[in-house]
Amino acid sequence: MENVINASEAVGLDKEFIAELNKAASNLDNAFHIQKELHKNLSKADLAISDILHDIEFSKLSGPELMKDVVLLRQVLRERRKIKDCLHIAQTLQAVRDKLSSGMKNIKRENRVYNVRIMKGLKIACQAQ
Repeated sequence: MENVINASEAVGLDKEFIAELNKAASNLDNAFHIQKELHKNLSKADLAISDILHDIEFSKLSGPELMKDVVLLRQVLRERRKIKDCLHIAQTLQAVRDKLSSGMKNIKRENRVYNVRIMKGLKIACQAQ
């Protein structure tokens, strides 16, 4: 992510704070790439589960062979759960990144307008008209 706020343009904001916000936003950029990789891994785990279930369904397995498939299925399911947990964290980081980016763009705006809803007699209500 490019720096959304140029520290020299920030009006009334601490330049170090703006630099830290830009640094945090760039650190969160990896969340999108991690999320894509986790989705790929999740798909692979789903395919593995499907393969194992089809082996159980269509093969004439003896008790020990069936047990091996069940143990393998449990391992793949546990790995899939870890992937989903990581994916949830990556999605949360992506949401934080998006919110941070949006907030930083709002900081840059200088001409903010407020539409008075109730107190029509206020000075700001007269300026808006």
